Amino acid sequence: MKIKIISFETVDGNTVVNFGSDVGDGIATWVGANKPVKNYEYDVEIDIEKSIGQVKSSNNESEGRYSISLEDNSTLISGEIESVEEDGMAYLRLSQDCLIMIESGDSEVKGGDWISLKIQCEDIEVSAQGN
Repeated sequence: MKIKIISFETVDGNTVVNFGSDVGDGIATWVGANKPVKNYEYDVEIDIEKSIGQVKSSNNESEGRYSISLEDNSTLISGEIESVEEDGMAYLRLSQDCLIMIESGDSEVKGGDWISLKIQCEDIEVSAQGN
């Protein structure tokens, strides 16, 4: 997924980035040897450190529409489950150019479900591809 770094700061030894994308703005922990560059656009991989069951929001106002938004120190993500493997790994489509692998946990999601996730900053990581 392509994101643009809006701002960043060091919090408890971690680099926290505010970013913008085609589907909205979020906050995440930056992973990589190099610090991000403000106003620079990166092609990133997104990793969510919790399962769907741990971060699924009961509020799903964005059903049928990919979106990312900020709420306090959390990123709200809405997307469509493309499939769930037998081992419980789910594939969440966040935009046309972003597919995230995430454990389904104790949630009973299936392909075609639209879900919203509320993820604390420390539980979502972005890393620049190629770094």
